[in-house]
Amino acid sequence: MYRLVLDTNVIISALLWRGTPNQLLTTAASGLDVLYTCQEILSELRTVLQRAKFTSRLRSYGSTPDQLTSYFALLANQVQLTLPIPSITGDPADDMVLACGVAASADFIVTGDTGLLNISCYRGIPVASPRMALKKIEQHP
Repeated sequence: MYRLVLDTNVIISALLWRGTPNQLLTTAASGLDVLYTCQEILSELRTVLQRAKFTSRLRSYGSTPDQLTSYFALLANQVQLTLPIPSITGDPADDMVLACGVAASADFIVTGDTGLLNISCYRGIPVASPRMALKKIEQHP
């Protein structure tokens, strides 16, 4: 069983589309892996889902940003971030994801963000794309 922290972009892909991010969400929902998040990621998720580019997709699912955020919050264990969050990447949103990974003692931080992927490992926690994380999980269940 792996402890995963998903970046907001991966969460949105998992919730709104099929594919590798959705497979990660499905394995966690079935109890094979454990998701972790924090209030800061949930707030960002709600805000990003309110963007116009997601309106039609949300409508097709009959969901609102609040409903999807609440659904994800039910799937994930919440951790408290230690404040202040150190500046590692120069992007506070990316730093928040790294801090969540540390607070959760995650096995993987999963992201599609190239800035985070370039870090590759933070405090011993691999930073991986959804495809790479799923591959490693499938190789070593």
